[in-house]
Amino acid sequence: MRRSQSLFLTWTLALAVIALLAGVALAQDADKAAAARPTPAVGEITIEKIPAQKVLVRQVQGGYDKHQEVFADLKGTATRALGAATGGGAAGAKAAEAELAADCVGLYAVDPDSTTTATAKAAFNWSAALLVPENFKLPAGTRAKALSVPASDYKMETLPAIEAAVMYSTIGRAPTDGLKFFSWMADNGYVQVGPTRMVYFTDPKFDLLRATAQQVRDSKTKIIVPIHKRERPIALKNEKQQ
Repeated sequence: MRRSQSLFLTWTLALAVIALLAGVALAQDADKAAAARPTPAVGEITIEKIPAQKVLVRQVQGGYDKHQEVFADLKGTATRALGAATGGGAAGAKAAEAELAADCVGLYAVDPDSTTTATAKAAFNWSAALLVPENFKLPAGTRAKALSVPASDYKMETLPAIEAAVMYSTIGRAPTDGLKFFSWMADNGYVQVGPTRMVYFTDPKFDLLRATAQQVRDSKTKIIVPIHKRERPIALKNEKQQ
């Protein structure tokens, strides 16, 4: 009887290990498949599930001319915080640079290109965010440095997971490419349900403050528009007349 129980336990453990290894293998295969999936062409709109993302965020007032220094400030603050957490010094700074996510995100409830006058641009409100590791912690007392941009304290937030229409573009193309979303949503029966996100992909060694105008225009971006399927289709003009 003891031998039967022992054999049963052995087989049970063996099957559990096999199932675990199979699950790991399937997860790895899924990750490889996702990594191998080609990036959509620039200017092409696709639907994508965006996972929840932890960010260091601050509120900003001002137009596009404020982006470079605000993102540079966010990166500098996050790098210093991570460096201090890893022991400080050159080793800490190097570890922080390796761990810190390089991508910056602009969050816009209103299209920045809708601000045409100097007064409107100066009063424009948006949020600047920096993707950070899940274990990132902001030291108590850290405050936003008011460069030439009025800003509140830094905050840690988690951007919610969303279904979104996305497009890869560049900063130079974004004002034109962004307009394509309106007709795409109308044609495909979707409505925007949250602020537009703009991911700014930058090389960790890229000096945001010293970048040339051409380097800025050529920088890769990802436009993310949170969407939801409409319950009722839009009646087209010719359909209304029938």
